Amino acid sequence: MIIAIVAVDNKMGIARNNKIPWYIPKDLKYFRKKTMGHPIIMGYNTYLAIKKPLPGRKNWVYTTKKIPGFSVFNSIEDILDKYIYKDIFVIGGAKTYEQWMPYIDKIILTSINKDFDCDKFFPMFNKEFELSYKSHQYSDNEQQYHYEHWTRRQSASATN
Repeated sequence: MIIAIVAVDNKMGIARNNKIPWYIPKDLKYFRKKTMGHPIIMGYNTYLAIKKPLPGRKNWVYTTKKIPGFSVFNSIEDILDKYIYKDIFVIGGAKTYEQWMPYIDKIILTSINKDFDCDKFFPMFNKEFELSYKSHQYSDNEQQYHYEHWTRRQSASATN
């Protein structure tokens, strides 16, 4: 299963100036719990933002450049062939989410109740996915947020 995991503001923003404009420690723990032990896919700009491999996960960067400590790929099919029976997490950024969207089976979304004036956005997806879970409201570091899980409608899958 291919899973996008993302935090968005109330306008679906994910970054401003290639940085995440919020800091929510409990959500970072949630991200770690969900992705631990699984391969993660990121674009080059996301790699530049985190600068080091996330421990406990196989870190893949979508690029043709060699990057110490990271595995690289330049074809979505290469990754799909490697992990056909394993969950893969797509962790950003905007272009990577967009390129992978036809293959994504599930979206784990943290919805933050604030506008952060972002310049990068998560692609629109509502017609292809249905809401399968919505948490109650949480608060951390003066931010209000909740979790949503979206599952691809069976007829909308590119891999079926």
